[in-house]
Amino acid sequence: MSRRWTAALVVAAIAGVLIFLFRDRLAALNQEELTRLTYLVLLLVLVGGGAMAFRGGLGPQLRNAALWLVILFGIMGVYSFRDRFAAILNPSAPRAAGEAIELRRADDGHFWADVEINGVATRMMVDTGASTIALTPRDARRIGLDVDSLRYTIPVSTALGDSFAAPVTLDKISLGAIRFDRVPAAVMRDESDTSLLGMNFLNRLDGFEVRSDALLLHPPR
Repeated sequence: MSRRWTAALVVAAIAGVLIFLFRDRLAALNQEELTRLTYLVLLLVLVGGGAMAFRGGLGPQLRNAALWLVILFGIMGVYSFRDRFAAILNPSAPRAAGEAIELRRADDGHFWADVEINGVATRMMVDTGASTIALTPRDARRIGLDVDSLRYTIPVSTALGDSFAAPVTLDKISLGAIRFDRVPAAVMRDESDTSLLGMNFLNRLDGFEVRSDALLLHPPR
């Protein structure tokens, strides 16, 4: 087997491993995106294999040109699929999907959201089983609440058992282009792992739906 074909097979094997690792994410691509990605992979295999093979008699100029082609195609691919790559690397980052805001399912099976509360970035788990937005004491302090002066009068049931929470009102909360003012919430008395984005946020939307590994949030009209 020639050196060029051996190099191409090596590049193809690397591409195959990456496809296998991200198979769940790739399944969410539409037909147009999948076609574009297929052409890109084929080009990278052919050009990349050629670049790896040009170690000998064709000269450094041609080898360098092939390497620059690989870099160029790679940059084009990253730019074309920048939103998808961002979703893979950070599923909790909201991105526009038409008029909706899309969140990708994380590897733990949950939907996480990078939310801004009173201007402070807060990572929260979307929880349809929670009736209200629930903040951990740590996150409440980060957004400027004095947790020691709150009145913990609301009985709640958590994974750690029964506890109490304090009612608060958030001046503003935003998720991507979705923004609400004066939103009721609760601060947990006991420290827990994560804050929850509950139904009193979701019910303000025009609707929400799960499609494969994507959660679509429709802003109010």
